[in-house]
Parts: sequence; structure tokens; C-alpha cells
Amino acid sequence: MKILLLSDTHGDVLRIDEVLDECGKPDLIIHCGDIDSDCDYIERIIPADVAFLSVRGNNDWHSERPYSMVQELDGIRFYITHGHREKVKTGSDSLIRAAKMQNCTVALHGHTHRPLHTTEDGIQVINPGALSYPVTSYAVLYTDNGKLTVYLKKI
Repeated sequence: MKILLLSDTHGDVLRIDEVLDECGKPDLIIHCGDIDSDCDYIERIIPADVAFLSVRGNNDWHSERPYSMVQELDGIRFYITHGHREKVKTGSDSLIRAAKMQNCTVALHGHTHRPLHTTEDGIQVINPGALSYPVTSYAVLYTDNGKLTVYLKKI
């Protein structure tokens, strides 16, 4: 399964279009929050056979999207959040705890605007960065029978 991971798009629909063109068609798009209207835009333009998941970020005040969710994909349990409630700008301890409480092996988040792929205490932590400042980036994930491959991409 090919997953396009986005976060912190902050209203830049031109960059969203650019990423969708560059990435090619994914099976699933996950948006880790900031800005809710960007999620509405993505839902309108993607083909019907592309799945879409999203959570709300710290700038999504009126969103009805959840703050976090758990999704099992191809045998891998993902904890998906924006990260502001887990205080990821000051470290990943709370994020790791939340993922472990949900029996997840992967935690996806945004909020810091910095791309990251690391493993901490047995949890793979992935932040696609932001389509805004300071580095314009996103991630492409591939799952295959419980195996995860991650590519952080800069535009």
C-alpha cells in the first residue's frame, strides 16, 4: 500500500496540488492536521478510490475531525495525531506513551514543521514536516505485509 503523509499545509493548496502530481496516485492520504479546510480540499479533488484520513491540529478550532486516531493498515497499527496535545515540540515521551497505550508500533504526527523518521522505545515516529515553512516536505510510506518503508521528500 502506498500512503501519502501530509501535515501543516496551512492553506497552500498549490503545494498540495504539486505534491499530488509529484507523488503519483497513492492508495491512501493521511493528513496530520493544520488546516482543516485543506482536508476538505483534498477530499474534493482526490479520486474516489483513494482513501483519506485526517486529524485536527492546533489551528483547526472549529473542526469536527478527531484529535487522534488509530488505524491498522496492512498489519501495522498507526497512532495518528497532530502532536500538539502530546507536546511534541518539547519531546516525544507523551507521543510514545500514547502510541503504546493503543498498541501501535508507528506514530504519525506533525506540528513541529520538521521532517523526522526515527525509532524511539520500539515506536517508529514519523513527521512529514510541512508544506509551508521552514522546510517544504512530505512523506511517502509503503506497507507490505507488516513491513514499513518511509521516504521523506523535500520539494
